[in-house]
Amino acid sequence: MKFQVLIVAFLLGYIAGCGKPPADAPSVPIHPVSGIVTLDAKPIEGARLALISLQGQQPGDITPNGISDAEGKFQIS
Repeated sequence: MKFQVLIVAFLLGYIAGCGKPPADAPSVPIHPVSGIVTLDAKPIEGARLALISLQGQQPGDITPNGISDAEGKFQIS
């Protein structure tokens, strides 16, 4: 019984989080970035990348990030 209550609570929270953003929510432009991470001309697998604004971060800002694959390739959008 407790497990069923937990599942229902989780589903209600999930559904509530799937709503539309507020109409006055600011629109953020998307600029996809891709490339290859290398060291000594060899690809680096599993490199963690984060894009940080030169104008500084504000509270609540999202930091785009990604991880390079076995060939050193990454794509962040």
